[in-house]
Amino acid sequence: MAPEPPDKDDPSTLARALQQSQMGLLLVAPVLGLGGIGWLLDRHFSTQPWITLAGLVLGIVGGMVNFIHAALHPPDGSQ
Repeated sequence: MAPEPPDKDDPSTLARALQQSQMGLLLVAPVLGLGGIGWLLDRHFSTQPWITLAGLVLGIVGGMVNFIHAALHPPDGSQ
């Protein structure tokens, strides 16, 4: 017997979908934020591309830490 498909009107299904879509933001937001700050600082201090690269690296590391933490500790308590 095949498993039943999830009910599209079930609020828990929507909540899970939103939590999973948030995982992408946890990766992208720090990279864009710190990369953008580094770009602005590079323009101000005329140090292209060094502060931008440092911001991007810190953003990637921070995004991965956020992503791994969220994956290992979901807010609904299921592991």
